[in-house]
Amino acid sequence: MEARLHDSPSHDGPAHDGSGRVRLRFTPAEREVRVPPGVMVFDAASWNGIAIDSTCGGHGTCKKCKIQVTSGEVPISPLDVRAFDAAQLRAGWRLACRTSAVEDLVVEVPPLETRPKAATVGVGRQVILRPAIKKRYVELATPTLADQRSDVDRLTAAIDDLELRVDLHVLRRLPSVMRQADFHVTAVIVDDLLIDVEAGDTTAECFAIAFDLGTTTVVATLLDTGTGTPRAVASMLNKQQPFGGDVITRISATMLDPEALATLQSLAQETLRELVGEVCAEAAVDPGQVYEVALAGNAVMTALVLGIDPEPLGVAPFILSSATMPGVRAVDLGLRVH
Repeated sequence: MEARLHDSPSHDGPAHDGSGRVRLRFTPAEREVRVPPGVMVFDAASWNGIAIDSTCGGHGTCKKCKIQVTSGEVPISPLDVRAFDAAQLRAGWRLACRTSAVEDLVVEVPPLETRPKAATVGVGRQVILRPAIKKRYVELATPTLADQRSDVDRLTAAIDDLELRVDLHVLRRLPSVMRQADFHVTAVIVDDLLIDVEAGDTTAECFAIAFDLGTTTVVATLLDTGTGTPRAVASMLNKQQPFGGDVITRISATMLDPEALATLQSLAQETLRELVGEVCAEAAVDPGQVYEVALAGNAVMTALVLGIDPEPLGVAPFILSSATMPGVRAVDLGLRVH
């Protein structure tokens, strides 16, 4: 259906008079949102996690935020005239950052620009790894009246080259797992911390994911920590793209909008989460078998994914919050792995 430029609105309800909210339906995602009248379609989409191509952050300079209004009446802005020909304008094509939602609209959002291809050289080839994660399979003697050591003491005594600390999560699982497995178990260890105990010998199932968190492109590599072999690589555009194509525009967004930092963090984590699903599916690996994640990015990208205010990096004297980042749990990055 073509958008009507001069005739009466083609949507089912009356145009809003500014006193209520307008309804925007985004296709093909089939997402419907309600926003105050006058909000730009680009902003409405960004607030609700709907990605529209942009490298300028919605400031009207890149002319990439192209949408097609398939129901509803929208005026033509001067920038629209520069971005589209007459036939496209008649068909409802507009720039989202210059399209004001003053009535209910149906908006079709084109796919993001062709997703980048990750460099796959090295997939299937061994690399040198020094993972923090390690697995130890042990076959323990069962308790008796003559041997009443605790489950933890029994396990740690069998791994006597490490002075293990035990996570509370392990204590909750330990009694049932050890007995169900007849005390033949695999200890999952990060540095000197026992993070899990698994039934049987699972030492061959130990994976990690390395992320390259770029401003434009994010790449994930799934690695077998036992052999050092990359098992799968996937890449996608950073979902923070609607906030601008460079770190300066994203820093500016956090300075202008107090809610932008949380939104940018959520979008970065959503990108990582989707890539985890892709590489695990490609390699037929259960995400629960991914025990370690490593992430590399520039200072601004790292701050945003961790929810750290990047403003000091954008103004003189350009100060980091920390020269080294602490280890964090995968769940703190929004990742559903082990």
